[in-house]
Amino acid sequence: MHSALKRHIYEHYHEWLHPSCKLDDNSNEIPNSFSTISHSYFGFYADQFWPRGKPVIPKLIHRWLSPCVLAYWYMYGGYRTSSGDVLLKLKGSQEGVERVVKALKAKSLDCRVKRKGQVFWIGLLGSNSTWFWKLIEPYVLDLKFDQEDDGEILSFNSGSDSDKDSDKAEEDR
Repeated sequence: MHSALKRHIYEHYHEWLHPSCKLDDNSNEIPNSFSTISHSYFGFYADQFWPRGKPVIPKLIHRWLSPCVLAYWYMYGGYRTSSGDVLLKLKGSQEGVERVVKALKAKSLDCRVKRKGQVFWIGLLGSNSTWFWKLIEPYVLDLKFDQEDDGEILSFNSGSDSDKDSDKAEEDR
């Protein structure tokens, strides 16, 4: 995670962090991962995202993919290619990824999905990347991202067995 994004998250949510994640007086180093304190406010979300102790993409994901949430997703697990397309990294089941694609489509964002190992990549191409960027830009921090190798290797212009167009995913349901 980018150090500026870590600091931003820490500064905004430090009250909710477990003491083991808080800075001590001798250190200015933000931890690489965060744990929250137990609180009843989190129970509902824990049940949605971690039922039976395993991470899942919840059935209600469409309710939480606001422009702000999409911006955080982009900053944490996405980037823009040199051609301006946006790629977002996502781990989850095929069914969960299809829920996300459906939620994006409901926001008039058509996308393509490719699987590379255990990771799905959602590609917002052409005018869809422009619309996505207009949607999230007010929430994106001014971070300098390093280009990820995965995006240069991953082409959404070529077909393969692990390449699914959002329309195809919609037809399969």
